Amino acid sequence: MFKSRFKQQHADLTWVEVLVTLAILGVLSSAGVSLWRGSQTNQAERRLLNDVERVLVFARNQAFLQAETLVLRPRVASEGWSSGMVLERKHDAQDGHAQRLHTWRWHDASVRLSWHGFLGDHALVIDHRPAKLTMNGYFLLEKTNSNQKVRWVVNRFGRIRVLRKHVD
Repeated sequence: MFKSRFKQQHADLTWVEVLVTLAILGVLSSAGVSLWRGSQTNQAERRLLNDVERVLVFARNQAFLQAETLVLRPRVASEGWSSGMVLERKHDAQDGHAQRLHTWRWHDASVRLSWHGFLGDHALVIDHRPAKLTMNGYFLLEKTNSNQKVRWVVNRFGRIRVLRKHVD
């Protein structure tokens, strides 16, 4: 007798309740996926910013320690700065070759990186004399999944300041 009363008071879920529950779960999961993708992109941006800052500090310190002018170039010229950077000794006009000192690689298809500098867009020159340092320019980070652009301004000593809003 007790079981039959319990069954009568607590009937099974109706189709409407099931559909409402599934709709709520669908909305919550789609919001969660979009937030997760946004955080992944922000992590990639922060990771790349940290890598570029370390590269600039390393290159500047190497120029001072070796007492010679060094050059940062894109690792693969056709891909630009997005695939990594190469640190080289500034090549002599006599032999025409540059000695590669170090290579950095990063593989993130969600961002594109380009350099726009005081001395040109194809290389970043690091002089060993502090009075002659001219690393002025900016890196432009373009997020491929959201047409957002972020400008990283580099001062002559290689310090980076992030500008969130970028207007072409």
